[in-house]
Amino acid sequence: MSGLREPIRRSLAVAMAILGFGLADSVCAATVVNGSFAVPPNVASQPGGYLEGPNAALSGSGVGWAFLKTMLKPSGGVGGDSGVTAAGGAGFDAPNPPGGGQMGFIQNLGAISQSIDFAPGNYVLSFELAERAYGCSAGVCNSAAPAMAITVEIGEQSFGPFSPASSSSFNTIKVPFQIVANGPQVLQFSGSGSPLVAGQDDHTTFIDAVAVANAPGPVITLGPSDLDPTSTIALKGAGFGSPPGVIKLVFPNPSAEPFSNGSKTEMHFDTKGGDTSAAAAKAIDAGHPQGAVDEQTVDISIASPDGKLTSNLVHAKFHNNAVITSGPKTVTPGQTFLLKGWDFDTTAECQSQNRGKVTVHFPKKAAQKFANQSSDDELTIAVPGAGCLPDAVKITLPADTAGVVEQTVAIAYESPGGRKSNAWSAKFTPKLELKVLPWQSVTVRCGTQSAFDDCNDPTRT
Repeated sequence: MSGLREPIRRSLAVAMAILGFGLADSVCAATVVNGSFAVPPNVASQPGGYLEGPNAALSGSGVGWAFLKTMLKPSGGVGGDSGVTAAGGAGFDAPNPPGGGQMGFIQNLGAISQSIDFAPGNYVLSFELAERAYGCSAGVCNSAAPAMAITVEIGEQSFGPFSPASSSSFNTIKVPFQIVANGPQVLQFSGSGSPLVAGQDDHTTFIDAVAVANAPGPVITLGPSDLDPTSTIALKGAGFGSPPGVIKLVFPNPSAEPFSNGSKTEMHFDTKGGDTSAAAAKAIDAGHPQGAVDEQTVDISIASPDGKLTSNLVHAKFHNNAVITSGPKTVTPGQTFLLKGWDFDTTAECQSQNRGKVTVHFPKKAAQKFANQSSDDELTIAVPGAGCLPDAVKITLPADTAGVVEQTVAIAYESPGGRKSNAWSAKFTPKLELKVLPWQSVTVRCGTQSAFDDCNDPTRT
């Protein structure tokens, strides 16, 4: 069947041009034209009680459908037909349809198509199916032939196959689907079965009461293409509700560390705003301040306000940037502090010698270079093995920071692979220490201008 789909689409374009409308033409929004196949009327008066496409009688105003004849290759025989038939003995001995005295038929691998204009939203396609009571199978006619299942295509979406349940009555089929962009979509019903013997097989399915109805529920038409832990999730679409429902972010490859809700694959975000066509959530790291995930494509959806209906999925590339989400408010020399956040060293890196580093930047330079450092404005501290976790690092600021004044410093993390985090701000408070110096290190200058002239007092040292 897959090999026949493209020839059917090419035949559709030709057939629709013959019928006087093209793929770009539109009908009323989400409205099926001639869903009961009542046009053209009086098909019972035609030879055999049916009309088969292509036929001039099927190209008039109000017909709406393109009736396609498919060919089997390489034999070149007829692979399938479609058209309109009357009920009862005047046609194919079809059961009475729910929509009137006429119905469409699809024989073998034939197809029926129509272009419909859609606005973004949720819809339900409904139609009725019945099978022919007899036909031809493997060259034996007037015998019970296997039912011909029907495949439904709406644009690039495919559903089914669906099989009729009876030859004496119709059964209802309902297909929910979503449209995410304005414009025409081709609705096509196609016979879907095993390769048939041209001229020897006759598997006929009747179709009637084709309709499209609006369905409740949210649909996303625009979402982010790239995300990282600091990103906010903003969506546009329809039917979000006021206020919108919960946004869900799903990671196919689980996180090494659980998110704040305990899951390693899903995040949920409450939304803000009262616009039914727009929804936004707070930043990812604000709602879930830790995680350790691979770079990957994630799934985004939004639920209805009552949580019972879920939108279509949109996809975004998630970049596993290292992000500090919590740290100290103040730091002092010799202090041990914890930085927590997103995707620092992996567990394997923590267990090896390949660990990251923390840099403390001093906007006001020290009076001299830091001990064991080549800089007077940055301290670089290797993450120790005992302080290395995928979602946190514990480090100790060097005790010797002589010559540094009080100021606000910027603390940043860099992974072994070179992923640099955001800067975390903290107030640096230097320690004042009293030290006893040897007398050789002290220089005394005396003067005679003070009231107490100890320099010239022979009784004082």
